[in-house]
Amino acid sequence: ATLAVGTAYNGGDRWKMVFDVKRIFWKDVMDSFKMTFTADNGQGTPFDGQSMDVALKQEWKDQTVVELGGSYMLTDTVTLRAGYNYGKNPIPDKYLNPLFPAIVQTHITAGVGYDISKSSDINFSLAYVPKVEQTSGQGVTSTHSQTNWQLMYSYLF
Repeated sequence: ATLAVGTAYNGGDRWKMVFDVKRIFWKDVMDSFKMTFTADNGQGTPFDGQSMDVALKQEWKDQTVVELGGSYMLTDTVTLRAGYNYGKNPIPDKYLNPLFPAIVQTHITAGVGYDISKSSDINFSLAYVPKVEQTSGQGVTSTHSQTNWQLMYSYLF
């Protein structure tokens, strides 16, 4: 479950600011991760047809995420965007698992949009997550960072 509240402020015709705070209730859903797996028959391994049940203790904490963003219309057709997001890592060291390296805390975003016409536009966005590091209760260190981008064409009809 997630509970969120936000506000937006239009600063005239050209710029807009938004601010959101949300509480993500990880504690109840990420207490443990359970998976059942049945090996594929016919692969020639000793595990063919066997089932395996796995349960990984997680004990994630609930998380508060703060988000701030803004946009500025540079011209009537070009809009610049930027954002910042912070949420303290919800994963306790004791149960950090390399299969779930969701230990990032900060996201920095930027984007630009171009209105081709009243019914179509093209947008580019870039998200950067600085490198973070955490060591599990078993002494395994995980590092995680991200850089991703999106190019999108939209047609409104």
